[in-house]
Amino acid sequence: MQEFAKDHRNKSTPPPINPEPADGSTVSGNVTVSVTASDNIGVSKVELYVDET
Repeated sequence: MQEFAKDHRNKSTPPPINPEPADGSTVSGNVTVSVTASDNIGVSKVELYVDET
């Protein structure tokens, strides 16, 4: 009989995302935005939205 390793890592939790400037920041003028995201399985994309209200 062979034993097989099973991947028990959580695959449903969203990855942590670290935006700069930080979420909720008030900025003006030209702003450079950078984002890092990591996950134990992989990150396929990061979407950015601008709230103009």
